[in-house]
Amino acid sequence: MEGLLNGAIKSSSPISSLLAVIAEYPTVQRLQWMGIEALANMAPGNAEAREQIANNGGPKIVVDAMLQFPDDEKVQAKGCWAMANGIQDQEAVWVGQGAISALTRAVNNATECGGRDGVTQKQYDSAASRFMIASRAFKNLIFDKAAAEEAQKCDTAAVLTRGVETFQKDPMAQWRGEEAIGKIQSLLE
Repeated sequence: MEGLLNGAIKSSSPISSLLAVIAEYPTVQRLQWMGIEALANMAPGNAEAREQIANNGGPKIVVDAMLQFPDDEKVQAKGCWAMANGIQDQEAVWVGQGAISALTRAVNNATECGGRDGVTQKQYDSAASRFMIASRAFKNLIFDKAAAEEAQKCDTAAVLTRGVETFQKDPMAQWRGEEAIGKIQSLLE
């Protein structure tokens, strides 16, 4: 797996090559999260990379991986991270490929994990981190009224509200969650 991913990254077209590898092995969990993590790391501060990711099917590949592995913490976390880093200037493409629904499910899953009886501090912190990253992605993803309406259909604000209540011990998670809720509400007014 590492060889396939490294070969793609070192190729003359790293983003399209990486996306091709991820798409070729949709049922290989480790390859999915590793590949998505590489995409997430290529996007920050790089408008050209974000455009290439969007134009080469990246949003659908990330969303599909999150659907394929709904309970895999790494796939969900890396998918949220890819969205948080990769949607700027490409929001409509991500929304059109189901990112709002995938992020809402990821937030719901993180909230359930963080709120379980007997949850360890490590599990709570991991769930809070996923919630915070997904909330950060929502803040950017919900860019217009149509996106806010899509979030409304997915009951995103209610899911985020449950997360804010669950992660009361994590001020950053609460702040990001409330910020995303506010963004949705302001666009729906």
